[in-house]
Amino acid sequence: MPYIQYKDQRLPLGAGELTVGAFEGATLRIPGDNPAAHAVLTLGPDGTGVIRRGSADAVVMVNGVQLGVEPSPLLHGDKIEIETEGLGRLTFNIKDELKRSWARKTRLQCHEEAAQKTPGAYPDFTPQLSGKYAK
Repeated sequence: MPYIQYKDQRLPLGAGELTVGAFEGATLRIPGDNPAAHAVLTLGPDGTGVIRRGSADAVVMVNGVQLGVEPSPLLHGDKIEIETEGLGRLTFNIKDELKRSWARKTRLQCHEEAAQKTPGAYPDFTPQLSGKYAK
C-alpha cells in the first residue's frame, strides 16, 4: 500500500483524500501559521493518484515543475516538494512497490480526449502502462 513518510509519521494512502497543511484537521499536519491546505493528494481505488494545490497561493512542485491550477498524476519515482512557512521545503518521493505507471494525464484529460473521439464512450480510469496488472 502506498504511504507518505514524514518524520516519525507513516501515513498510509488508501482510496480518498489526504490533506497536507498547518490547520486543525489536516491529515498530515505540518508546522506553520497558514490556515489553508498546502496540498491535497487523492488516491483512486485502482491505485492511480493525483496531487493538487490546496490553495491558490500554495507552492507545490512535481519533479521540479510548479503545479498550476490542474492536478498532476503521481507516478513511481516522482519527487514532490511543498513550500511551507517556518518549515521551508517539505520533500517526499513517490514509491510504488509494484512499479506501476500511467500516462501523465489526469482522468479529466482522458475523459476530454476520449469524448472528442467517441462522445459518451470514455474510460472511468487512466489506463495503466506498465508494472504488475498492466493490460
